[in-house]
Amino acid sequence: MPVEDAEISALAHKRLEKRGIKILTDTKVTKVEKTKDGVIAHVEPEVRQERKDFG
Repeated sequence: MPVEDAEISALAHKRLEKRGIKILTDTKVTKVEKTKDGVIAHVEPEVRQERKDFG
């Protein structure tokens, strides 16, 4: 979300996290792997290894 409207960004962040969506800032996706259970996204800079299945 654009940083120009911090209030809306903060509200969206809170609502998305309530739905179980983890927000990663200052990262970029470098690779996406399709698995039998969903997908795995690799990001930089690397964060604590965590598996999230999106399927």
